[in-house]
Amino acid sequence: MARFGDYLLVRRLGEGSHGRSFLAEPPLRLGVSDEYVVVKVLHREVNEDDFSRAAHHLAGVASVMSPYLARPLDVVRVDRSMGVVTEHVAGGSLESPAKPISRREVMQAVADAALGAHALHEVGIAHGNITPSNILLGTRCAKLGDASLLSVLDPGRTTAGTRAGDSVDLTDPAILLGASPSRASDVWSLGATLHRLLTGQSLFGVVPDVGETEALRHVIVAPARLGGSLSPAEARVIAECVAEDPVERPLTAEALATRLRSLLLAA
Repeated sequence: MARFGDYLLVRRLGEGSHGRSFLAEPPLRLGVSDEYVVVKVLHREVNEDDFSRAAHHLAGVASVMSPYLARPLDVVRVDRSMGVVTEHVAGGSLESPAKPISRREVMQAVADAALGAHALHEVGIAHGNITPSNILLGTRCAKLGDASLLSVLDPGRTTAGTRAGDSVDLTDPAILLGASPSRASDVWSLGATLHRLLTGQSLFGVVPDVGETEALRHVIVAPARLGGSLSPAEARVIAECVAEDPVERPLTAEALATRLRSLLLAA
């Protein structure tokens, strides 16, 4: 088996715009009881300053105590490559669940992820990369994973790493135009993510898969439209999340979680 530093890589889990993720056996030095962890090896090469900034950022995320966040455990540098180590959540993600899940379970998982995002917001951290693949399905609750290192490793480059066909349509268009990630942009992404999961469609129709520039132009120019398979209550809450004016969105991710849980109780 291959290794990354002192982690034994068991199998590849997937690949996103920022890196490849592997199931791995943790070294004894990590001091965890988990049989497996996840090592995400970033595509981007890093230097010593990059590594230091990333380690500082992840330490901040790790200090946030919430059952709705996947725990960052370690950061490892091998030559010019860097791996971010997090807990392994065995139920898969909303993108690739380990077993079929119901519509109610999808809504509950997004509500849990919203509480994870709120915990980060309360200490001044915007997640910046909320997608179905980053909402992980735990035994007792869903966990928000992969708090983005994008703004840390590439200050001022809000679209770095975006690829056509990726999740550009789950990013607040204001971020694509240069705004900084925030509470409001994370709420937008939670709404766009819920819309995709419930309808199977993007808010922006078919996003061109012919290059980064075309994908970005489409999302920035095309109006957001809700799919027709939503209930009136679902449509209202998603429409509020993706409102163009951030003031019209739920004020906090926690408020969004409360709305979603109320919908589940009323169903």
